[in-house]
Amino acid sequence: MSTPEELWKQLVAGPQSESMLRVAMRRVAYGLSDMMGEPITSASAKVKRIPIAQVSTQAGAPDAEMVGIYLRIESGLRGQAIMMLPLNFALNLVDLVMETPRGTSTSLGVMERSALAEVGNLTFSYFLNALASLTDDT
Repeated sequence: MSTPEELWKQLVAGPQSESMLRVAMRRVAYGLSDMMGEPITSASAKVKRIPIAQVSTQAGAPDAEMVGIYLRIESGLRGQAIMMLPLNFALNLVDLVMETPRGTSTSLGVMERSALAEVGNLTFSYFLNALASLTDDT
């Protein structure tokens, strides 16, 4: 039986990883679109396996305002995941989730952070479920 580290390495850098990750991201977009009633695409989404110390270098320009949604995966394929979003995208996403007009959210208060945490939970659930079905690891 493979360790979680070996499984992650295979999923992110294995011979079929690019096509599997592309399919998984499409399933994430489909699930979120269905839930929110708005089309969401995965065109610019990227999945990378990086050491935690390098997260800040992957977030764009040093002055870019980013939001990170962190998830700790504790069963099965254990690990950590961070979904990085530009601040303006995160605020628009909050408005979509909270069903308020775009531009309503201007900061990340308690409700806004809660909405983003729920989006993160759903996103990672869709993603992990897609990987499980693609690898027959159900």
